Amino acid sequence: MKNPRALPLLVVLLFVAVAIPVVRAATLAWYHLDGAVGTTAGPIADAGPNHVDGAVVGDATFTTGVTGEALDLAGDFDYVAVPNSSVLVLSNSWTVEFYFSAHQPYSVFGSDPATLINKLNTGSVGSHLSSFAVEYSSNGHLHAFTSWVVNQGVDVDGGANVDATDGRWHHVALVYNAAAATGDSSLSFYVDHELRDSAHGAYPPIAWAGYPLVIGTGNYPDNQDHSIFRRNFDGAMDEVRISDLALEPAGFLPPVARFIGLRIERQQNGTDVQLIWSGEAGHSYQLQYNPVLQVSGWNDLGGVQAGSGVDLEVVDPIQTATPARFYRVVQLP
Repeated sequence: MKNPRALPLLVVLLFVAVAIPVVRAATLAWYHLDGAVGTTAGPIADAGPNHVDGAVVGDATFTTGVTGEALDLAGDFDYVAVPNSSVLVLSNSWTVEFYFSAHQPYSVFGSDPATLINKLNTGSVGSHLSSFAVEYSSNGHLHAFTSWVVNQGVDVDGGANVDATDGRWHHVALVYNAAAATGDSSLSFYVDHELRDSAHGAYPPIAWAGYPLVIGTGNYPDNQDHSIFRRNFDGAMDEVRISDLALEPAGFLPPVARFIGLRIERQQNGTDVQLIWSGEAGHSYQLQYNPVLQVSGWNDLGGVQAGSGVDLEVVDPIQTATPARFYRVVQLP
């Protein structure tokens, strides 16, 4: 620094957009849900190789997303309908994943829990009406399932330690591994890239039928818009991707990085600065620096540190060869 007394202080309390990888061979459909922020959403393009496009039902608008924009489902009866397609009959292994953020305060539209994504297999009344579904309860609880006939299927649970009422973006992945060679199939549920629940057994084939895929709701029966059984989600959805492989976490869409507050103090020796932040138990952190304060160009400073409920700190020498050095801390999932 030219003036070691003028230390730049960067405190960030925002979400950050993450880089999304290119379409891979396993991708069947991929909905980026992008559009001009604040405008009413129209057609929903499929960025995957099969172009199974969808359409918005209701008055959903675009908002800022995990990467680019996202779809804001802020009103009752707002959702995305993707017409039935043989592409979405997932007869072998598959993965359904997306990001979501629940509004706070949260409104219950219809029944609770709401459905984040749903592929109906029947117009009957009962339980296990979907080929696959992921549900969100107003208390922040997550639940998912697949089924092979009405009232029969397998459920997986997000667990009591997952609370998605914080208004942040969360990643969800529901993974079905057919494992036909062993006759032992499995259904696994990941939240924020962590395995929360799984089940396995000699399951019958999953039921599929000529119903649309819906994002942001699960209207029962027969997907009727104004059914008393509707389960419309109050929040935002982004990057819905369906793959024809049982993906591992390394193959998921990337986790959402979060920046947290950082305190910078000059040490008494006059040649070092001390960087201090609060490290919550159950999270890890990476300190980074950037000499020019731009989106790219961030470099890791030291290694990843695990939080334990006390302050974490790193000492960094004052840089005399550059005019400034900016810092940030990224909270990892």
